[in-house]
Parts: sequence; structure tokens; C-alpha cells
Amino acid sequence: MTESNDDERHVTEPTEETTAQSDAENENAESHGDENRPAARMIAMDDGYQFGLGVFETMALRAGRIMMLDRHLDRLRKGAEALNITAPSDDDLRWLLGEHLHQAGLEGSPSAVVKVIVSEANTVITDRANPYDDWEPGHALRLEWCESRRNERSPLTYHKTLNQGDNILEFRKARERGFDGAVFLNSRGEVCEATNANLFFVRDGRW
Repeated sequence: MTESNDDERHVTEPTEETTAQSDAENENAESHGDENRPAARMIAMDDGYQFGLGVFETMALRAGRIMMLDRHLDRLRKGAEALNITAPSDDDLRWLLGEHLHQAGLEGSPSAVVKVIVSEANTVITDRANPYDDWEPGHALRLEWCESRRNERSPLTYHKTLNQGDNILEFRKARERGFDGAVFLNSRGEVCEATNANLFFVRDGRW
């Protein structure tokens, strides 16, 4: 249900600036005898970091393989194009994802969540445990309605962008009230999505 960064275990930031900065931090840590101190995470101050003009995909890893990777990369690219962001090529992203899985020891892992984040000057890959692994069959969520509304006229509404402020704030309010999340309507009163999940339903025998 939730999209959280709290449990991210490994981070790959494969930009030239980030790699150089991280290597310098590693050398500094070794020179001071602190081998366990992690390198600082260096993020370029682009419009993605400052204003949320970036895109991301959160992907399930099963048996060491990212599920529906082609569809995730396709949606990532369409979102980047809509925001006028120059994203790495699909081939480069596949290579970066493979490197991340190797470095994180996730090759062959039975289950995990892998997230790729792209803005104009940053490409970041993270991983964490899959929160749905422990769900029992028939597990149900308690949802309420969001107080804020989706803007169906905004171009950001139709892409998976880093502009997640409404989602996070509404999710936190719902949790404070004892719910698992909340459902967004748009200004026309149409059902859109949950705060941190997609919605699926059956109508006339069709998903």
C-alpha cells in the first residue's frame, strides 16, 4: 500500500558527479579509519530535487528478475518526455539496474522492490524489502476519502512524477485516523487512485 523510502537498503547513483563525490567520501572515510561510515549521498540541485520535476518507477523483483520491466521503462520514458527531461536510454537503464542488483546482492533474490528515479541531472536506483510479502490471502485495507482533489487538467496528473506531496500528506492524515490510506477523487468527483497505490475494480465482468 505504501510507497516509502524509509527501508531503502542500497542506493546507486550512477551520474559522473555523484560517482566522483562518493569515491572522494570513501577515500576520506578510509583515511580516518572509519570503514563502516557510508559515503555521502550527493544529489545535483536540479528542478527534480528542488521542484519535483522528475519521474520514478517502483518495480517488483521476483527470483532476481524485475517484473514487467519493459512497461515500467516505457512509462518512465513517456513521463520524462512530458517533463522535457533527458533520461538515460533503456539500454543504459537496464545496465544500471543490473549493476545495482549485482552490487546489492539481489541477483536471484526471491523478492524485493527496486526503484529508479530520474530527473534532469540525477539517476538514482534504490531497493528495499517488499511490504506485500507477508500479506495473507483476503487481506483487506481500510480506506477513507482524501480531502484534497486531483486536478485532471494538470499535465502532472497523468505521469508518475516526483510531485508526491499531496499523496504523502493525505496518507499521513489517513494513518493518523486509523486508516491504511485514502482514495483521491478529481474535481469532477471521479475516482482516481489511492494515496500510495493503484486501484483495480471489476465492472460488467471486466477488470
